[in-house]
Amino acid sequence: MTGTAVGRVLWVLGLLALWGGLSPAWALPVEEAEQMGRDAVALHAGGDLRGAEQTLNQAFKVLGEGGRKPGPWDRGENWQRHVRLYLLRELADLRLTQGRPAEAQALLSDASALALGNSAEEAHVLNQKGLVDWRGGNLAVAEREFSQAKTRYDRLGPDHDLNKAMVRGNLGLILLDRFTAGGPAADLRRAESLFSEALATFQAQGEKDGMANQWGNLGLVYLNQNRLDEAEQAQKKALVLCQEIGDQIGEVDALGSLGRVAEEKGEGKVAADLYRQAFDLSKDVGYARGIAHHGLYLASLFLEQGDAVRAEAYGLPALAQAQEIGNALTTSLLLDLMTQAAIAQGDCTAARSRYQALSGFDGTLGERRARLSARRLADPVRRCRP
Repeated sequence: MTGTAVGRVLWVLGLLALWGGLSPAWALPVEEAEQMGRDAVALHAGGDLRGAEQTLNQAFKVLGEGGRKPGPWDRGENWQRHVRLYLLRELADLRLTQGRPAEAQALLSDASALALGNSAEEAHVLNQKGLVDWRGGNLAVAEREFSQAKTRYDRLGPDHDLNKAMVRGNLGLILLDRFTAGGPAADLRRAESLFSEALATFQAQGEKDGMANQWGNLGLVYLNQNRLDEAEQAQKKALVLCQEIGDQIGEVDALGSLGRVAEEKGEGKVAADLYRQAFDLSKDVGYARGIAHHGLYLASLFLEQGDAVRAEAYGLPALAQAQEIGNALTTSLLLDLMTQAAIAQGDCTAARSRYQALSGFDGTLGERRARLSARRLADPVRRCRP
C-alpha cells in the first residue's frame, strides 16, 4: 500500500488563506472544483471508481479554462493552477487503480508542465510518477522520481513533514521489491527502517491513511523475515485502519497480505478464503492491481493443491489484468503458473503459447524471472501430451 492522500490537502491550507485575494468570480468555481476533488478522493478510496471519475470530470468542467497555462507563480489567479494540478493528480491516481497506467502517465506529463517553478507541486507530481513506474516494475525510474520528490520536500521545511514521510515509505517500497527480486538482505533492513520512520511521523500527527499504508508495508517486511506473528498483527492493524476510514482499496491489500501470512503458516483454507475476499472485492470496485495480485496468489495455491482448473479460473483473469496494467513481474509469474496448469490438463497448445510469451520480457523485473521459468519449463512443455 502507498500513501498519496497526505500530499493532497497540504496546498489547500495556503489556498484557503488566499481566497480573500481572489475576485468572487474566480473564487466560487475554484472552491467548488476543489471540493469536488475532495469528494472524488473519498469515492475512490471507498471503491466507487465510477463515481470518482464522474465527480472529477465534473470538477474539470466547473474549473473551466482556469489554471491551464504554465507561467510564473507570482499572481493570485495561479491558485487556479493549484486546483487543476490537484485534479490531474487525482485522476491519474484513479487511472492507476483502474489499470490504465499509460493514461495516468499522460495526465502526469500535463501536470509536470503546469507544476514547473513550484517546488511543492513539482514534488507532488514526481511522487505520483514514481508510483506509476513502481507499479509497472520500472524500479530505477521510480527510485529517481521518488528521490527527486524527496529533495524538493526536504527544501520546503517542516510544513511538509507528512509528504516527506510518504515519500520515505515509497522509497522503502523500491528496496522491498528489489529484495523480493533477489536483492541483498540489507535492502530489506533499510526498507524496514524507512517504513518505521514514516509510520512514526504519521502516528505523531494522527494520519490514519499513512498509518495504514506503513503498517501494511511493515507487515510485508516481517513476512519476508519469517516473523509471521508480527506480520499478521501489522496487517490486522492496517486492515482495521482501512475499514475505519472507508478505504476499500487498502482493505483489499491488507486482506491479501493476511492471506500470504496464513499460507506461510500452513493454513491453506484460511489463505484461500482471504485471497478470495480480496479478489472479489477487487472485482467489485474495479481494482486492476488487486485482481492481478490476488488471482496470482489463488492460482499458485490451487496449483500446489493439484487443482489446475481452479488455478486457471483465477489465473487467467489475473494474467489479463497484469498484462493490461504493464506489470512485468506479475505477468511473468502468472505465465509460469498458467503454463503449468495447461500442461497438467494436457492442453499443449495453450502450454506452448504461454511458454513462448515468457520470452517477451526485456529490461524489467520480470525479465530474470521469465528466463528462469523458461529454462525450468522447457522440458515439461516439450514432453506435453494431450
